[in-house]
Amino acid sequence: MTDFLSFLSNLAKVYDPLIPFLKECLDAQGDDTIYDLGAGSGGQWPRIIEKLNEGDTEVKVVLTDL
Repeated sequence: MTDFLSFLSNLAKVYDPLIPFLKECLDAQGDDTIYDLGAGSGGQWPRIIEKLNEGDTEVKVVLTDL
């Protein structure tokens, strides 16, 4: 079920509106790492990372499910 929800959210691009906000937050913090606490499957991150890394940045995501 989780894979299906990830597929649908990526297909619908539901997280795309967050990408400019994430870029702004990373720039304000001067950091290039995002920590996702309770990430579950992390299915949304591949698309978000692809969009965040367009240009000259190299954003990393650390997924946890504690």
